[in-house]
Amino acid sequence: MTVPIEISHTQFPLTEVSPPALGHVDLWLTDLSKWSLTKASSNTKEHARSEPKQLVSDRRIHTQFFLRLLVGRYLDIPGKDLSFQKTPRGKPFIEDAPLSFNLSHSREWLVVAVSAPSDLGVDLEVLRKITRAQDLSARYFSPEETNALSHLAESEKSKQFLARWTASEALVKANGSSLAQALSGLVLDAEAKQLLACPTGWSPIENWHFQHFEVGEDVPFAAHPRTPLLGCVALSRPLLGLHLRTVAPPLPI
Repeated sequence: MTVPIEISHTQFPLTEVSPPALGHVDLWLTDLSKWSLTKASSNTKEHARSEPKQLVSDRRIHTQFFLRLLVGRYLDIPGKDLSFQKTPRGKPFIEDAPLSFNLSHSREWLVVAVSAPSDLGVDLEVLRKITRAQDLSARYFSPEETNALSHLAESEKSKQFLARWTASEALVKANGSSLAQALSGLVLDAEAKQLLACPTGWSPIENWHFQHFEVGEDVPFAAHPRTPLLGCVALSRPLLGLHLRTVAPPLPI
């Protein structure tokens, strides 16, 4: 069942926000390259050599800053006072918090999903051409899914491959599993909209729900992406609604 998606645009600093009602998920999407929290090197040659490493470092700093500000607003706690912990597989959480959250990157884009306490996962990808989509499908997905992909026109294969990938990633992250171990047991229907089978050890498939979302030029603030974005949210309870908020960084003083 497709659930409604509300779309809005906001800018930091945020006003007070409350955890979503059961079955609802807030999605916060921002362009990390617009957040200026770090200083570029004054030596141009040195900066050019270190740019890839610097970009990774900047992304990590901006992600942590954004996540702390966002979760702090939900909990009415200064972001610097939050105590994040990680599961054995690296999924961040806050013990005994009245919410769940998960995040995903694609290039300069970050999305953070927030829900009432649930098993929650999100994945985001820049919508792009996937070379050898059919071969990759045979490597990562079930024979049924690979066969479904083979009947699509080449122009549709990349999007369908990414739809399956984001759904698989979101479901695996919600379950707290390893993607490498779980992919062989995940089976989606021909349109990648329904879960048909899940790995051994997971709770029954009726406990898992997911939905895709797209971000294009019709979404506020989304004219900035060079290419559209495709994502998926997975939840361990029926999904009743999504609220997508595109977020701009604070205005410079």
